[in-house]
Amino acid sequence: MTIFKKYTEANRNKDAYALIELIHDDFSVVSHAHGVKGGKQEFSSMIHTMMGRGKNIKIENERCLYENEETLVEHKVLSFPDGRREAVLSVWMKKDGKLASLETGATPLS
Repeated sequence: MTIFKKYTEANRNKDAYALIELIHDDFSVVSHAHGVKGGKQEFSSMIHTMMGRGKNIKIENERCLYENEETLVEHKVLSFPDGRREAVLSVWMKKDGKLASLETGATPLS
């Protein structure tokens, strides 16, 4: 099973622990839309928060644009309870079969 499939399955099941299991110990994240930078600990905390509110965040049109042993590029649309929608492009770099870094950009749709 590809990392993308494992990642989307964890998201669909709201399983923060399964998602965090895919993250490398040397992980780093940069979210341009929200000005967030951090490591595995900060990302794990963010995942638990988002999964807790996840019942209200709808993921639409999630798709893998490209994946190989080094990189995963995905695109999705997020719909928030307040009516906002964002198109999100995520670029993941891999290391040792896990997700080692994430850089995202989001475009408001509404």
